[in-house]
Parts: sequence; structure tokens; C-alpha cells
Amino acid sequence: MKTSSPPTGWGVQPMPFPHRRGGKGSASCRATSGSFDSSEAGAVTAEFAVALPAVIFLLALLMGSIATGVVQLQLEESARVGARAAARGEAMEDVRRVAQDVGTDISVVVTDHSETVTVQTSRQAPGLIGEITGWTLYADSTIPAEPAAIKPGKEKS
Repeated sequence: MKTSSPPTGWGVQPMPFPHRRGGKGSASCRATSGSFDSSEAGAVTAEFAVALPAVIFLLALLMGSIATGVVQLQLEESARVGARAAARGEAMEDVRRVAQDVGTDISVVVTDHSETVTVQTSRQAPGLIGEITGWTLYADSTIPAEPAAIKPGKEKS
């Protein structure tokens, strides 16, 4: 019987069949039993105790940044909703109320230009990030006023 060899140029080398040495539980398969070094006792616990505060800090930082991103999205939505209400010609108190309904502690400033309306919203960053850094998040939205909402005397000539 003739055996075929792999084509040349493929970088394939024939591998010998692995032979087992010994049977089940032989020295080649089981772990070596050495003496326990008492100087390493508790090393893993000490390393874990050092690493755990850093991991907790990173998780807290990650969660704080996610919360900051969520608040920024709320501010963007608040500005957009407020600008739409202002463009329809609603009263400024109603515009502020609608914009503040999106999130908590949102400050709203409405600026009525001749043919456009701008709503600016702001809030301090949430949690420790806001307390430590003092960051204030901002968003604004400018939208053209609807023709029926443009007050007489404010039309552009």
C-alpha cells in the first residue's frame, strides 16, 4: 500500500501519532506534589485587596459617565421640546414647564428672535462627577417660528 505525502510548498509537516506513556493517572498526567511554601500564603488575598478599590473606582467612574451622558440626552430632548412649543407660539411659562418636564433640575432660558426661537437648557452634572468637577451641562435648540406664531411688529422687513 502506497501512502501519499502532502503537496510540497504548503508548509505541512507530517506529525507522528502521539503515543501515550503510562496509563490513567500516570506521572505524566497528574500534578506534581511539592511542598507548600508558607511565604506565599495570603499573596492572592493581598493582591485582591490592593486591586479591588481600583476596580470599584473604575466601575463608579464608568457609571458616573453613563449617568452624565443620559442627563446630556435629557437636556437635548428638553431643549428640542421647548423650542417646538415656543415655535408654536405658546406662552413662555408653558414653554418652560414643557421643557422642565423632561428631566429634573433643568434650567430653561427662552430667547425669542424675530423669526426664530432659541431654548437653552442646563443642569449640573449628576452624582460625584458634578459635585467634584462642578461641570454644568448645556444644550440648546433653535427653530424657526411658525408663521402664525410671529407676533405683529416682530416681523422682519
